[in-house]
Amino acid sequence: RAAGASLAKTQQGLALCTSAIHKLTCQASVTIGSSKKAAGPPAWWWSGLALSAAVACGSEKFARTPLLLYIGASVAVVASRRLMAPNKRPPTAAETQTLDAIRADLKTPFDEATHGDLLKRLWKAGLDGPFERRSQKWQLLGFQGADPTTDLRACKLLGLKTLVTFLETSPRHAEAILESRRITGDFDPRKPGFYPVACAGIEVTAFLCELCGLRGPNGAPPPAELPPSNRWAALVGTRTSFDECFAAVLRALDRRFDDERGDYMGFASVRDAVFADVREALDRGESTVERSLKLAPGAWGATKPDYAGYLDKLPASSPTVWKSTSELSYRPSTPSSRRDHGDNVASMA
Repeated sequence: RAAGASLAKTQQGLALCTSAIHKLTCQASVTIGSSKKAAGPPAWWWSGLALSAAVACGSEKFARTPLLLYIGASVAVVASRRLMAPNKRPPTAAETQTLDAIRADLKTPFDEATHGDLLKRLWKAGLDGPFERRSQKWQLLGFQGADPTTDLRACKLLGLKTLVTFLETSPRHAEAILESRRITGDFDPRKPGFYPVACAGIEVTAFLCELCGLRGPNGAPPPAELPPSNRWAALVGTRTSFDECFAAVLRALDRRFDDERGDYMGFASVRDAVFADVREALDRGESTVERSLKLAPGAWGATKPDYAGYLDKLPASSPTVWKSTSELSYRPSTPSSRRDHGDNVASMA
């Protein structure tokens, strides 16, 4: 009887395991073969499936063996990352056109007559008062001097365009970042809280150009040919993908700077750590970038909350974020709500 019961249990376990593997395979095939927006199950889902299958088809002794269960879960995590990671490929024709446009801006120096309007748009989006071509106010945006064009050497026209696009299309995030990086009192490079936002944005643009193969590390010449990559869809899949990546990376950089209570002298180490996280996030697929970097609203499942920029300022594990995201997800944006954002943020914190 004992042998028969053991055999029946083993057969039942094998049936459950077979069913689980069948579902896993179907899910993987659907995810890989579906639209590029599909993210696929996260690693914990695969791990849970592996653990369930191990407990179901194993003996009581096996189910009590943490080491074997850990090995099974680890194998599932590695397999999921390999299966879900996009395959390396050359850029498509449409992506190549986008890359060509980015390359052209990267090589175009700022010209006062042609590109002067971009500076006016940047001023309007980030500063108050009448436009001034040369002014110490530019330092409030994170430029180093009175003439912002002197900081554009690394990325030329492209660096200016990405900054303008970010401030115009992501005003909530831009406003929250800029307000938190104002210098109060005398400048102290060791005082936590300050880094030059505009200069950091230009570094982010240069970093994304390196990922696109348009620029070598530290300004070195780019490769002769664009290499196969699994990041093309995220970086240049659409005309706005590059700007969306820029916004995500700058937000992640600002959040990490807050979390580590960074200062001006330690900015480089924070930047390098975030760039490493971004490389890993891009390798997981374009639809998981914001979730991987733990940004609002993507990290908490909200849809464009009114105060997403200020939710970014809260710690990723903060319970306030979970509550506030649902409350603010569909709040209309009004001038009065923007004026009152300080009170709202203070009350949330």
